[in-house]
Amino acid sequence: MVLAEAALPTASVGEHQQCLECGSLAATLTRDLDVSIAADLLYKIVSIVLPYSDTRTVRELLPQLTRLTRTTDLEHEAEQK
Repeated sequence: MVLAEAALPTASVGEHQQCLECGSLAATLTRDLDVSIAADLLYKIVSIVLPYSDTRTVRELLPQLTRLTRTTDLEHEAEQK
């Protein structure tokens, strides 16, 4: 959760390399531990860095963030059952 919270401001100020480092590790831990609240935080980064998707660091980060299961995804799955 702390890494996810650290990745968000680094994205906001344009520190894409640091965002990649924190965000990648946070995304891996979020998937491994199934923490949807952290996934929600990390997914907010997508809209911030998307305009910079032509850079290598953002291209590496985006797929990791968009594969996360967010709270809304879980709610949608529960409604379909």
